[in-house]
Amino acid sequence: MNTLSFMSANYVARQLDYNMTEGWMQGDAATQEYFMPRETYAARFEDMIAEIAGLGFEAVDIWLAHLHYNWATEEHIRIARTTLARHNLKLVSLAGGFGATRAEFEKACWLARDGRARARRQQRAAHRRSSMDGGDAAQVWRQVRL
Repeated sequence: MNTLSFMSANYVARQLDYNMTEGWMQGDAATQEYFMPRETYAARFEDMIAEIAGLGFEAVDIWLAHLHYNWATEEHIRIARTTLARHNLKLVSLAGGFGATRAEFEKACWLARDGRARARRQQRAAHRRSSMDGGDAAQVWRQVRL
């Protein structure tokens, strides 16, 4: 069976109350401005992911305006990863432009690599814990994966 993934770029005009009169980059800028502050990121990302999960999706493509390599910190990544896991949503891809320079491209690669590497470490730790306590390793793995 094929898994349908929700593309978070569907919300490109949401922060503009769906009145995007200047094109795609207007929506991109408004979305980044809304999601960038670390102090509000957890609640805002949670609201979006809860809505997507509530629609019945099991997978998501995260648009870079929701987690961008130019401003994402390790804390943003941790929040995104744990929020996706809590809602049992699999991360299919990071979507968007990956920079105009080699340095920007490398930052985008760091973002993708860091999230995946942390997920693998969590998976291994969860497997070790479940082996020790007799739990279902597959179930634990599904709860912590991206």
